[in-house]
Amino acid sequence: MPPGSGILFGNTSTFLISLLDSFARSSTTKSYRIAPISEFDALTHVAERNRIYWQEMLYRAHFAGSTALLRLYEWVVGAQRAYADSNVLVLAAALRGFVEAGTDTFDALSDAASTFADCHSIIRSAIAGKLDDVTALLPELENSLIHFAYARKLTPDAGPRLHQAKTARDYLSVVTESFPEVVDVYGLLCEYSHPAERTVFRFAARMNDPTMLTFDPHAGAEQIHELQRVSVTIGERLMPLCVPPCFMVLKVLNAFGLDEVYTPWADGLALDFSEIWRGIDRRLHDPSPPRTATDIERGKIVSDLLSAYEPLGAVKRKKD
Repeated sequence: MPPGSGILFGNTSTFLISLLDSFARSSTTKSYRIAPISEFDALTHVAERNRIYWQEMLYRAHFAGSTALLRLYEWVVGAQRAYADSNVLVLAAALRGFVEAGTDTFDALSDAASTFADCHSIIRSAIAGKLDDVTALLPELENSLIHFAYARKLTPDAGPRLHQAKTARDYLSVVTESFPEVVDVYGLLCEYSHPAERTVFRFAARMNDPTMLTFDPHAGAEQIHELQRVSVTIGERLMPLCVPPCFMVLKVLNAFGLDEVYTPWADGLALDFSEIWRGIDRRLHDPSPPRTATDIERGKIVSDLLSAYEPLGAVKRKKD
């Protein structure tokens, strides 16, 4: 675990950071085959389509949960190293990166474990090749997982709308109910990261005399303390929102018996203290089938799913 984690992110974050560290140390390479759309469309048997679809859903969830944990961990390590070096600007950039990665992770995975648990009977039947009476889709979560992996800034015709990155405000908005200060925290970190006053006066002495401007290459203690206070807020308010969903996703995936999504580390992770996990675990073992969509609802779901893959639109014509 990075040294001084409690000092930078607060003592309540120490447990979560230790789990990030242990996951990083135990991670192994996993590969998942995602069938090309043309190959999937050529399948004629419902059972085979369901099997491929749900295997890929589990693959995407495992990839998302694993990469999210390592991305968060690297931002933590980067912040710790910058703090140890008294590097104000890199510390601010690392904290900003953690906020962006954390809100993105919460947006994609906050409901994933519970959703898989609610649908576990359908998933088990599908990946066993036995779900042959109806096409079972979960487009909302599917779209979230695809967006998590592939979102980026797109030019027209560069890809489906689903791959268009959201704005920072979009990501921040998903945690404002639980962490209302996140907008102010993010704004402050942006001031440090952008070429603005705070980045310049990182190297200036306090202006006790308004007529005296002083360059001081050793300045920055006040900024370090300010960022340390901000980082404690991040550790206490954002970290509990974005890290546990990843752990829970990996534990749920272990229940489905697929080697590609099996994480031995997650089996040793005791989450019985968490009321949220206890509820997920109960639903994961509930034999009652989940509610399924009607034919009308299913048609709308398919239509919405296909529209998400439409191109962004034709390139605007140049004015004559």
